[in-house]
Amino acid sequence: MIEAMVVNRLLKWARWKLASCVALGYPREISYMREVSKIDPALKYEHLIFDDECRQTNEAFELLPQLHQLVLRLEYLSAGGNELMRAHWFGTSIRTYRTYRNDAYRLLGNILDSRLTSLPVLCSNQLQCDVSVSS
Repeated sequence: MIEAMVVNRLLKWARWKLASCVALGYPREISYMREVSKIDPALKYEHLIFDDECRQTNEAFELLPQLHQLVLRLEYLSAGGNELMRAHWFGTSIRTYRTYRNDAYRLLGNILDSRLTSLPVLCSNQLQCDVSVSS
């Protein structure tokens, strides 16, 4: 997966982790969204696509080694600071921090690619597969 696509998914994932009730352990959907989705089904559909993409990214993130998870947490979930401060918090030089971050992007992209392009084992014809089932 292209690095820009991985960064885009991570930005959405970070917004989801920091702002959604899902990340805090509250219910997935508030009553207001249930009522609005009855009026405008497209709103609920967009919400579910965003939520599903963030869950896929979160599952791929959980498969990363701890070192790469820490780099991505500092990059996307930390309270702020520039790249120099994040490298200091990580305990390395900026060059090493960038290397670990780029490795994390590559690994996350590979995991996402393998999970998004694989078919279920029992599925011989892609048209017969239910694409909403995640493996």
